Amino acid sequence: MTRRNERPIKPLGEALEWLTRELGLEDQRPAVAVQEHWAAIAGEEVAAHARAKRLTDGVLTVEVDEPAWATHIRSQSDGLIQGLNEAIGTPALREIRVVVGRPMR
Repeated sequence: MTRRNERPIKPLGEALEWLTRELGLEDQRPAVAVQEHWAAIAGEEVAAHARAKRLTDGVLTVEVDEPAWATHIRSQSDGLIQGLNEAIGTPALREIRVVVGRPMR
């Protein structure tokens, strides 16, 4: 018996989907997937000097520790975009923007 003010119990997956939408996190799934696949697609050597920082409106911002790595990432951007889109299963990336930041540890 249910009381008048009680809502029916929903399956956990359905409740999590609702919560993800309510918190605005649904759009973050591709960004998280890019983070997870960055080293595998870019390569360990590149990943030691370049970090995928954020994905906004199809533009992936990559921070590198030296200008030479910025040049390298720019020259490889088409392949990185294709590889990351394939790895995450959606064409979420259309451009890579490279910024030079602090040395990586």
